[in-house]
Amino acid sequence: MPGVEEGDILGREFMGVVEEVGAGVTKVKAGDRVVIPFVIACGTCFFCDRKLFSACETTNDNVGTAMNKKSLRPPAALFGFTKLYGGVPGGQAEYVRVPMANTGPLKIPDALRDEQVLFLSDNLPTGYQAVLNAGVGPGSSLAIFGAGPVGLMAAASARMLGVEQIFIIDHHDYRLQFAEKTYGVVWH
Repeated sequence: MPGVEEGDILGREFMGVVEEVGAGVTKVKAGDRVVIPFVIACGTCFFCDRKLFSACETTNDNVGTAMNKKSLRPPAALFGFTKLYGGVPGGQAEYVRVPMANTGPLKIPDALRDEQVLFLSDNLPTGYQAVLNAGVGPGSSLAIFGAGPVGLMAAASARMLGVEQIFIIDHHDYRLQFAEKTYGVVWH
């Protein structure tokens, strides 16, 4: 990853139990089990008001760097990335400070196991958004390149949205066989 420096804490997909909250935090409380999305958004800027959290205007003040030094506004800060995306430490740590805790954390009901919700932090939303961006729906066909976690979440999302034929391309047979068995994809 460009810009990784010694001491950076990686990890953009994480979950845990809230240990304590700041005075302004009202969405979660100590003891809540949460999944933390990797995008850090304020919840109130122009883009956040439109639910476009990855374009948050306030959480990444690294102007220009993330856009190859062009004079463009940077994207939102991300957990566990370099200074290009705000330099916020990630989740591969014993404790994580979560800025904008009234916007990001997703409180998880006790009835759901960790394994059922972990992908809510990044893989499922990324795969789902990719399928939406493809503009497919009932009766259509879709090709997915890569049968890793995001590709599999895209396959699951495509199936849920009624895509009739899903092709998946990957070089790992075990992934392809899983995708065929689980989502009915055609693989190559």
